[in-house]
Amino acid sequence: GALQAATLAAALPFVLIMILLSIGLVRQMNADLAGRSVETEGPPLAERLKRILAPASRADIVKEIDRHGLPALETVRAALEAEEPDAEIGTDEAAAWLTLRHGERTFVYRIGARSRPRPTMTARETSQGRRLLEWRLMAQTGDGARPHDITGFTHDQIVADVLEQLQRWRLA
Repeated sequence: GALQAATLAAALPFVLIMILLSIGLVRQMNADLAGRSVETEGPPLAERLKRILAPASRADIVKEIDRHGLPALETVRAALEAEEPDAEIGTDEAAAWLTLRHGERTFVYRIGARSRPRPTMTARETSQGRRLLEWRLMAQTGDGARPHDITGFTHDQIVADVLEQLQRWRLA
């Protein structure tokens, strides 16, 4: 009896670890089933190199919203007009958004300029007062999902992203 009790006592921590691993595996499999598809086509090579070597300013991002973002949202709104006449576009200084009301639910897709400190290469650049900012074009839906970077996306890529987010919202 004592040997069996000792064996069970020694195995108990491993049982708990295996149960936690199984729970984590099931949760991740469910997340994979409901996950986003990965964008296979990113921004053009020249655009990506430009963003790496010379990060965008706020003015660059505002121009990108005007040049690609707002027309993409307008394209989606025009396509939705036949099905959902309650779609509208709003803008402010450095952002644009598409709002769609469907019954009691509301879908919001917002693109806007966001800043973050630029990466530093030396210890002298790390003081917060001296760090430069880089700006990114970020997209976010109103359902609390994390914002994602769409800097450098073309008109068609932004339209595809809006439609993907709209599909996830409708299926939720």
